[in-house]
Amino acid sequence: MPGFDMRIRPTSIALDLRDGCASVIAMWRAIRLCLVLCTFGLSSIACTAIVGDACLIDADCGAGLICDASQPEGYCTRANCAEQECPDEALCVTYDADTSYCVLPCTSAGDCRDGYLCVDDFGLHPFCAPTGPSP
Repeated sequence: MPGFDMRIRPTSIALDLRDGCASVIAMWRAIRLCLVLCTFGLSSIACTAIVGDACLIDADCGAGLICDASQPEGYCTRANCAEQECPDEALCVTYDADTSYCVLPCTSAGDCRDGYLCVDDFGLHPFCAPTGPSP
């Protein structure tokens, strides 16, 4: 073909490879970033505390829960559950006319964390309660 240069220029190939590699590198960086964000997103979901979990302060517990630091290693709960509902994983135990808390239900001691036992002689449903007097 007249006027068409068939010679291959090394600089042209190098530029094409550089551009191609740069786009592959950029794609892998984007994929890595997505994986990191997904990992952190899933770990934050998995790490949300529920009723009965250990805590030091209210911020250690899930949304709408408080930390009852008077219990061994703390206890995530919601006070006044007779007036407010408990989360799905919990049940409300009323101790007297003015005192009610969300607690973790159980069927055996294995359902409760260390320092707690499954109480089945108080109320309608068994729940995890401290094994001894609170400190």
